[in-house]
Amino acid sequence: MSDNKFKKIFRLLFLLGLAITLFVSCSKDNDAREPERPVDNDVYTLSVDQEYIFGTTVIAIGPVDSTLIEWKSINSSLVHIFSDTSFVVSEMGQLDGEIIEIVYITSIARVKTLNSGSETLFAAISYMRDGEWRGRSEAIPRQLTIQRYDFSATHDEGVTINGVKWATRNVGTSGSFVAKPEEAGLYYRWNSKINWNGSFPPSLLSGVAVITPWSASRDSTLYPTVWDEINDPCPKGWRMPTQRELQNLFSAGKKWQSRTGVNGYWFFENNNLLFLPAAGYRYERDGKIYLDGTNGAYWSNEAATNTTAFALNIADPENSRPQNNSSVSVGYGLSCRCVKAE
Repeated sequence: MSDNKFKKIFRLLFLLGLAITLFVSCSKDNDAREPERPVDNDVYTLSVDQEYIFGTTVIAIGPVDSTLIEWKSINSSLVHIFSDTSFVVSEMGQLDGEIIEIVYITSIARVKTLNSGSETLFAAISYMRDGEWRGRSEAIPRQLTIQRYDFSATHDEGVTINGVKWATRNVGTSGSFVAKPEEAGLYYRWNSKINWNGSFPPSLLSGVAVITPWSASRDSTLYPTVWDEINDPCPKGWRMPTQRELQNLFSAGKKWQSRTGVNGYWFFENNNLLFLPAAGYRYERDGKIYLDGTNGAYWSNEAATNTTAFALNIADPENSRPQNNSSVSVGYGLSCRCVKAE
């Protein structure tokens, strides 16, 4: 890639980021969020009854006296566009050896999703030069898939990644999901349906006496090579994932990016998205939570050795590498993300 092309791309990204920053900082109601989709795509999966921020930058060759920008959606019953802001930056550049003014027109819109369905959102931009409107250019359309989820404790719509349907939320208390995808949920030792939320000492997990303490080593007479079905904490119709299923998830598209302020990994295939929060883990010796917000670990249903089991480890890539086949002591408390039972 030439230096000039790199500089142009960097400039566009900088302008768009600056516009979003200015728009959000000037807004009195700062509840809107960036679309819950890795930002280098033009296809987004959104939730009903949420506010989002969309931005776009287009380039005009030659001087611009004024602009007219209009954000549009195909179906107003699905998306409501209730405010937008724009700004223009120009510079002198070269085109085919000629010095010419290049104008960058950036616009940011706040939208609210109203109902589920498929939608297209785009910005129509016109500009005036020498007292005349010189034409109309349309920014890259944003294809929206708006979904209405049933967030009951025992029902989940699920998301299919690489042929496996994953629950969109972590396990909370045994047999139920947490309310939202970004919630950490509760922590489980391997092959146990008894959670530890920190309210009880290790010998009284969730108020129930446990034969072996939280920090106990794995005993082959107590722990099988595969998570016992009777100890599965997933809601009815769901189960703990195999090591291969976790590996297949890890091999999908992925990006470290927050959801509503919670760090974690997005996994995606085509238009399907799955968010795993970086909930940290509970240490096997004292039960304290460590590294929440920067790391997370999710059990598989398969043992690795007499004292460990396989898990998916997610981590902020700036600090450490995520791993799809970590071997973790069964005494640790990790998160559980279920897959659909066949």
